[in-house]
Amino acid sequence: MSVELTKLIDEKTAECQQLFEAGISAHEASQKLVNLSSLLASLNTAITNAHFALNVKKRDVLEDAGSVAKARVLAEATEEWRLFIQLLNQKESLLELMRAVKYYLKAWVEEYKEQS
Repeated sequence: MSVELTKLIDEKTAECQQLFEAGISAHEASQKLVNLSSLLASLNTAITNAHFALNVKKRDVLEDAGSVAKARVLAEATEEWRLFIQLLNQKESLLELMRAVKYYLKAWVEEYKEQS
């Protein structure tokens, strides 16, 4: 699921960039923002699941490692940790894209006000 989300976020990012370069309308930008918000909800679910899997892995590693510090270091070298961090980075990228759409809409409104 997370690989699909990552690909989808990459596609949406490229799509938004192309649309902004082409000069989309405020209505289209608003629709993109709604779509990105929905994608963010799915990403948050994936982050929650990855965080849970990471905590289970930490518990398992702790049983073998004997100390919390050693277990943490060992857990941070697992696939669960990599996935969790990757999803957090994707979330930050998605939030930044959403901010860009909001700035685009704000600039569009300002331009519209100036023309009126």
